[in-house]
Amino acid sequence: MHTIKAVFLQFKPAAGDVNIPDERRATMSLQQKAMESFVRRNSYGDICERKDPLNALQVKNGGSKRNALLKWCQQKTLGYNNIDITNF
Repeated sequence: MHTIKAVFLQFKPAAGDVNIPDERRATMSLQQKAMESFVRRNSYGDICERKDPLNALQVKNGGSKRNALLKWCQQKTLGYNNIDITNF
């Protein structure tokens, strides 16, 4: 199994490769920068736990996340005429 970094290194041009035309070298440089950025953003060390936005609603309103979201929607639409959110 290849990691993204291993795949990236396969396509990285050799440092002393002078036979590549300038346009191709510029394209490869842009691709290399994009891949390095992608690897940096998606490396295992950068993964952090994502917070569930419904957890705060669930604590505030009690019950399940589904009911917490339903109550939130109902509260946000209280002042609107002919709007009655009962299910979704």
